[in-house]
Amino acid sequence: MAEEHLSDAFIKSLHARVVQMEQDMASSAEATARNTSSIETIRQNTQDIVDTFQALSGGFKVLQGLGKVAKPLSIVKLLCH
Repeated sequence: MAEEHLSDAFIKSLHARVVQMEQDMASSAEATARNTSSIETIRQNTQDIVDTFQALSGGFKVLQGLGKVAKPLSIVKLLCH
């Protein structure tokens, strides 16, 4: 039984399997690096979009504030004429 595990064919088969596993691991590492890069790009783009919407939101709040101030001023202007 132990002799069959020491046979040349078995060792060559084992070596081929180890080589294939190494290639698979290298391929997986490359795919993981590509995915990580893509995720970082998406994160940056998403952050840019969030920043833009936050800036727009702040701008709308300013416009609403100006509208609240302008409304009483327009009433005063109408009363003065």
